[in-house]
Amino acid sequence: MAFPHAVTASELPALEGDLTACPSADVYTLLSTLGLSGRLQFVRALDSQQEERVELRVRQGRLIGAETSGARTYLGELLVKQFGVSIEAVIEGLKRQSLAKRSGRVPQRLGQLLLETRQVSADVLRRALEESIARLAVPVLAWEQGRFSFWSEGSGLSELMAEPAELVRPDVRLEELMGRAAGPGPTPIL
Repeated sequence: MAFPHAVTASELPALEGDLTACPSADVYTLLSTLGLSGRLQFVRALDSQQEERVELRVRQGRLIGAETSGARTYLGELLVKQFGVSIEAVIEGLKRQSLAKRSGRVPQRLGQLLLETRQVSADVLRRALEESIARLAVPVLAWEQGRFSFWSEGSGLSELMAEPAELVRPDVRLEELMGRAAGPGPTPIL
């Protein structure tokens, strides 16, 4: 069977599989142990017409970003509820993003805006970003069905993962997520 268009090696995942055969905890362990970098995507059916996707960005076996098609807690909400940042500061940052978009500029990230206006420290921002990532990555550990795909950074993804040096970067160890998913008590050996 032919592909409808020419597929390059960078479009093909370096690793993919079924979660019933290779659970997400095993995938996390593999990426962490090998210190891999790239994009990891999990997909599962919610019903016959809907699916949920969670995409994780990994650098040297550590999570540095996450997105989902499902429900999520946004960074501004997390900063207000868990880290004591004022709602007014978050609203002002969101207004500045909106103004930049309307004027045709690429808006700065909310966390960066709050950092520049000294509404949040770099440490608090880093912890909030790490918590945001963990809230998306931990539930995937409970998925019993679905698929995963991993595209390595060397497969044309380096430009997607490149960020300006001045940004505060989260750094979440995959092993910590597995311990967090296990809850209180000893961490299971994987």
